Amino acid sequence: MLELRRIKKGFSLSFGMGKITAKAKESSELRKKLREYIEPRISNTIEAINHEIIEPAIEKLQQQGKKGLVVIIDNLDRIEDNKKPWGRPQPEYVFVDRGQQLRQLKCHLVYTIPLSLRFSNDYGYLTQRFLTDPNVLPMVSIKLRDGSNYQEGIELLQQMVLARAFPELESNKRLEKITELFDNSKTLELLCFVSGGHIRNLLRFLYDCIRQEKKLPLSSETLKQVIQKKARPNGFGN
Repeated sequence: MLELRRIKKGFSLSFGMGKITAKAKESSELRKKLREYIEPRISNTIEAINHEIIEPAIEKLQQQGKKGLVVIIDNLDRIEDNKKPWGRPQPEYVFVDRGQQLRQLKCHLVYTIPLSLRFSNDYGYLTQRFLTDPNVLPMVSIKLRDGSNYQEGIELLQQMVLARAFPELESNKRLEKITELFDNSKTLELLCFVSGGHIRNLLRFLYDCIRQEKKLPLSSETLKQVIQKKARPNGFGN
């Protein structure tokens, strides 16, 4: 129980990890040394985390009438899309090559992953590693659990687009201006749907349409061409 003894003596695990992380961000040499130290000890490290931290935590939670422990590991979707020295993209290396190790923590796990992996050639291997398909969670809901459209979410996304062109108008007046930006209202609705409820995707699709068509109103044909381009492998990385 080495970690517990350290905590009793006043050492904070989170504070210590924070200091190490801050130092590592400042020094590529330190990051290299950390990797060289940790790589051959990963299995033992995972085993120690399970035995010393996760299993005691689950036991305590169950004593309180809880079912167990869920760990959400956030911000991994921000991994840079650079390549390892041997040419392997970083997201594929972490979630595909190391996916089996990511599953070895003995609790329910939720990882956030880069959206580019959804369009990666290794997507099939990714689902095999984690035995499930990734869920794309929208920032703005556009569908309900039963599969029906969530009209309120769609309308909010439409207003987000229209407000950039007509910020001085009231929301109901903006709707009258749709055909000044798009060939018809269905094109704007399609734009909102293909964004998946993600603001970043919505603006990216919109920007690409403007850049390709170079005039208003934007046509449904241009939007479909942009969608097809983004649907190609690694399309969202371009």
